[in-house]
Amino acid sequence: MAALANGGAISYYHRMSNNIRDMGICLRVVDFSETSQVVTLFTRENGLQPAIAKGSKRPKKSGAGISGPLDLLTIGEMMFIPKPTGDLAILTSWDVQNYRPALRHDLPGLNRALLCAEITLNILQPHDPHPELFDDLDATLDMLAGPQCRRAFLAYCLAALEHAGFSPAFSRCHVCGKPLLPDQPAQFFPHASTATCGQCDRPGERVRLPGNILLALSRLPRPSEMKNMEARAGNAQALNTAQVLLLDQIELATDRKLKTRSLVEWS
Repeated sequence: MAALANGGAISYYHRMSNNIRDMGICLRVVDFSETSQVVTLFTRENGLQPAIAKGSKRPKKSGAGISGPLDLLTIGEMMFIPKPTGDLAILTSWDVQNYRPALRHDLPGLNRALLCAEITLNILQPHDPHPELFDDLDATLDMLAGPQCRRAFLAYCLAALEHAGFSPAFSRCHVCGKPLLPDQPAQFFPHASTATCGQCDRPGERVRLPGNILLALSRLPRPSEMKNMEARAGNAQALNTAQVLLLDQIELATDRKLKTRSLVEWS
């Protein structure tokens, strides 16, 4: 099977009869019966797809449609039959491309991966395609078991906010329009997703923090770009501050608490 290449330049979106072929990342799995599972897959060309995988837990013969039980965070080539009524699609084929074994032996990375899955489920609407975000999530999950773990996680949080229409403005003062300075204090206004420099103010709840943190966030590359860059170490305190800021912003944008947030609060 061909794998994703060059940031997802290869399209897997083909219709065969009633079947749709796509690439998917497994974000949620629930046992439905002794032999079947209900899953939510983030597909590259069709967005979030809740589906039922009938017989996925049965022993499979070589070449069978579903290669075995679906597992969280894996990526695979899939075929499914959508339901016009919006009910669960029927997963007819699942061929795992990457089981992410390194991630399953790295607890801090695995915890952030589970949080990435929850963020994706909360911030996107079903059946709404976001192929760039799919590529970013795939790249992030590959980096979370390595030295880029924390920066990749922050980059994915920013990408998710952008695709949901809640991208924060970090680089310039909302009042005077001047660029923020790294050695000057700044203020971030969560409800407006804007910042001000140390000399300007505006009404509203704010978070006071060093300007260098907001500037660093504004300059973070997308995860799909970061994956091909040299790993960079970051200041642990600054990374923690940025993580809290972005997770607060995601919870504000979705009006939902992140259940897996406690797994990464100080790790």
